[in-house]
Amino acid sequence: MGTDNLEELKEVMYRKGFGTDHTEELEQKLNSGEREFLIKHNEKVKGDHAAFTIHFARGGEENKAYLNSFDLAYYPNSDTGMKPMFQNFPAKFLITAAEALRLLKHGTHVAVNKTLHNKNHEKYNTWISIDTTGAKDEYGNYPLKTFHQNYYGGEAFDVKEALKQLKTPVKEIEFPMQLQNAETTLKKGNILEVTILHNGSEQKGYITVDPQHAGVKLYDRHPDLKDAIVIEHISRPKNRQGIADNNKQQANSEAVDEKKKYRPSVNWEKKSQNRGYRP
Repeated sequence: MGTDNLEELKEVMYRKGFGTDHTEELEQKLNSGEREFLIKHNEKVKGDHAAFTIHFARGGEENKAYLNSFDLAYYPNSDTGMKPMFQNFPAKFLITAAEALRLLKHGTHVAVNKTLHNKNHEKYNTWISIDTTGAKDEYGNYPLKTFHQNYYGGEAFDVKEALKQLKTPVKEIEFPMQLQNAETTLKKGNILEVTILHNGSEQKGYITVDPQHAGVKLYDRHPDLKDAIVIEHISRPKNRQGIADNNKQQANSEAVDEKKKYRPSVNWEKKSQNRGYRP
């Protein structure tokens, strides 16, 4: 066996977020002729430890190697003495290493948006999230929550429109370019840290995407914290959703209409900097 698709696999590894440090090992594995092989990759991200096992296999008429999937063992706070959280990510979902870590770390607080291909090679759009509170399958994986474009009843979930419906003033989404950046950030499985004006003072806020209800949530502190409170939950009205969850719909009428109260004359530089809570 040769290394005829080494360059292709190097590109795949790089785009997945595994860098270029495994090139020599990858070439050796390709030359070995093994039908299946794996490569280990470790990362420390903000105090957390992520251990990846990348699975390769050969197939097709040319018998070339391809990246089949990768496993992620996530150790919060780098505590490798504890049993890690585990998930397998098939390559077909196009999820990167960084996105996988965020999905496993934050659970249903985040989701990634992907354009994939079905069996007929037709493109379709979907949101993917991991329910880390759900029962694991026989392989040790948590349930995937996917929201296919048909889920929304033919009317696409527009993250920017959901963000614009927030009544609480948010400094980081006041202008079109900021909205675009916020949408991109949320689609990659991030929790968006923002500056908000709430109860008359300036403080931190955190925005998460809610694909199940075609909306977003605004928290007073990081949503991973048990005492985090939802300030606003923007969701598409039931009659505009392909599927509605009656138990989880939240009315927006409880949110204080601070946009009307403060805009368009919000002066972020002069507002109180007292956060009023732990970061």
